[in-house]
Amino acid sequence: PMAQVQEAIGDVVAILVIVLCVALFERRSLATLGLHKPGRGIVNLLVGVAAGLGLVSVPVLFLLLTGAYVVVDTPTGTTSGFSALPMVVAMLALVIVQGGGEEILFRGFLLQNQVNKVPAWLAVLLPAFVFTVVHQVLSKPLPFITIFAYAVFASLIVLRNNSLWGIMGLHAGWNWAMGYLYGIQVSGLPNKTETIINLAPADDAPDWVTGG
Repeated sequence: PMAQVQEAIGDVVAILVIVLCVALFERRSLATLGLHKPGRGIVNLLVGVAAGLGLVSVPVLFLLLTGAYVVVDTPTGTTSGFSALPMVVAMLALVIVQGGGEEILFRGFLLQNQVNKVPAWLAVLLPAFVFTVVHQVLSKPLPFITIFAYAVFASLIVLRNNSLWGIMGLHAGWNWAMGYLYGIQVSGLPNKTETIINLAPADDAPDWVTGG
């Protein structure tokens, strides 16, 4: 979990830099990032977490039932099952910070800054491309396509709702469920050290079905 804590600290620093830049230099309200109505926003964030959990669980459980995913042994040096549950639940807060930080940067700051300056399609595609590049998947066609598609989808949701809260929650719920509930690699990063179960693609399952 120390790696996740360090990453979350980095995300908090990035969020603070963006907030200071918007408030002090650009003289704009944080609402212009899509963070208006915090009270209602927290509710929307939690709804987004539930949506992300559901959206990832449906295909994962389908792949498990069809044999494309299999349950594997707990890797050495990691914890899974009931004993990992307290840490898995606690990690949700860190994942919200991590996912929220990415959404504030890419769908809040970059997207919102560009949407009134360039054609709408470019305002959506440019941050989506940068988001995908940051995930270091340029040489991996399938992850590149899926992450880029998510980034475009997330941008459209933010523009439709004029709010970041829901997509922040969805991003966090998806990553948390993949990494901590199901033990699946998230964006090619190493597996988490605390999981409920550990799933992996079956040896004979095609990458285009399982994601590799």
